[in-house]
Amino acid sequence: MIRQEVPMRLPSLFYFLFAILVVLFALPVHQGYAVHDLFKSIDKNQDGKVDREEFSEDMKKDAYARLDKDANTSVTYEEWNNSPYITEKEKQTRLFQRFDRDQDRIITFAEFSDYMTRDSNLEEVFIGLDQDGNNFLTPDEITVRPHIRILTIRF
Repeated sequence: MIRQEVPMRLPSLFYFLFAILVVLFALPVHQGYAVHDLFKSIDKNQDGKVDREEFSEDMKKDAYARLDKDANTSVTYEEWNNSPYITEKEKQTRLFQRFDRDQDRIITFAEFSDYMTRDSNLEEVFIGLDQDGNNFLTPDEITVRPHIRILTIRF
């Protein structure tokens, strides 16, 4: 009986298994860091919990930054009309006019913030995320920053 030697493939097998372990364990850790960083950025007073005011301010700033494409601290009528968030032209114009209280065809952050405080569903979004109902959000309850698309602006 002739015995054939099987070539050793241990190093390549080792590297393959190592790569799988990196993918399985490193990605969740990386995502965990991202969630932790997101939570820290929202938790302005760094007390380990996010209250309604911190949440509301973060959501308004994030939504405003998405609309202010040139980051010049004002949303022009053109930026507003090019926004993917409101697609019906008639609603775009009417809503812009409601935000733009002084009718200068520019929405400042103050105008945006006031309108969002009065006429959006930020409160409902907060309540939906607050799983234990304690009026604070914890890192487990904030896994992503909700985008403006889930904020329904009331007409």
